[in-house]
Amino acid sequence: THPAAVQVYDYGREPDGTFYYVMEYLPGLTLGEVVRRTGPLPAGRVVAVLRQVCGALAEAHRLGLVHRDIKPANLMVC
Repeated sequence: THPAAVQVYDYGREPDGTFYYVMEYLPGLTLGEVVRRTGPLPAGRVVAVLRQVCGALAEAHRLGLVHRDIKPANLMVC
């Protein structure tokens, strides 16, 4: 329910064991795309983004979830 976390609508396993999940669509760019287009971000914007990322991850961890692949290409800037 964190405002900076994507909503997951469904999840499960296929008959062959493949795990899947269905997430909301987020229009926008990844953080990696933003940096490639604009160059390094100002310190204030970096802090604002990181606070949101840390808040969303803290909520996920409280629920027993681990992301395992935190990188700019997996962070949406909406």
